[in-house]
Amino acid sequence: MAGRVHRQVVVRAAALVCAALFGLAACSSSEDGDGGSSAAGDSALEGGAQQERGSDESAARDADAGADGASNDVSTIALEDRAIERRGSLDLTSKDVAAARDSVIDEIEGVGGYVADEQSTTGNDGDLARVHLQLVVPTDSFDEAMASSAGAGSVVSREQSAQDVTEKVVDVDSRVENAKSSLRRIRLLLGRAERLGDVIRLESVLGEREADLESLQAQQKSLEERTTTATVDVSIRPAASAPKPKPVDEDEAGFLAGLGAGWSGLQKAWTGLATVIGAVLPFALVLAIPVAAAVLLVRRAMRRRVATTSEAA
Repeated sequence: MAGRVHRQVVVRAAALVCAALFGLAACSSSEDGDGGSSAAGDSALEGGAQQERGSDESAARDADAGADGASNDVSTIALEDRAIERRGSLDLTSKDVAAARDSVIDEIEGVGGYVADEQSTTGNDGDLARVHLQLVVPTDSFDEAMASSAGAGSVVSREQSAQDVTEKVVDVDSRVENAKSSLRRIRLLLGRAERLGDVIRLESVLGEREADLESLQAQQKSLEERTTTATVDVSIRPAASAPKPKPVDEDEAGFLAGLGAGWSGLQKAWTGLATVIGAVLPFALVLAIPVAAAVLLVRRAMRRRVATTSEAA
């Protein structure tokens, strides 16, 4: 009887121990599951961020590849669809600089252009002496603007150039679209982020991408302005006029005029002679002393020879 009771007590104790161990294992599994879920969520967010960075790098490579492909196929774009940057310059002369300036401005405004910059100088009489105009016209009206401006005066020189920037325009447009797609993906990840560290990292990346997009959009706008408008530089200066002949005064003709001319010539001749004498005189004074000494020596020698000859005779 006592042995049976002892076995029952042992079995119950073992059962209680097993139940307690099973409960602890279940709690531990539950805690590990919660931590694993949180870690899985963080891993998913970081994986999404890495995927976004990888997508951005892939998009950049695709943009470069697209730009290269566009450069290879740019020749297939129709002529009217190409982006052309045009620029010209004119150097004009005119008897009336102010009138020529007004004529050029009227012609440019007539084709839809405007004066972007003007520099002018005036003469002693207050009239315009020189004008430089920087004109901006629609690209389609460039040839007409050049022809009409040249008609305002006499053309001294004329230059014009055209540069095809279609490849650059296609490249920048492609990069702008890729940058916009990248921003959309980053904003989507930012909306899903829950941890503060992830939000800060994504906001930093978002700021960099927005700055890149603004820079690309500025390039895009500049290219659009340069290809839809053309620049014409016009310089206007006075035409060279022949000097007027000096009128002949009647008082300057006749005997008195000839006498005055002769006297003036004599004065000029005397002035020239005096100048020559003044230039030679210092040399003559320096040379006079040795010449005089040589003459004295020669005379003494001649006198001695004469005296010797007389005594001998």
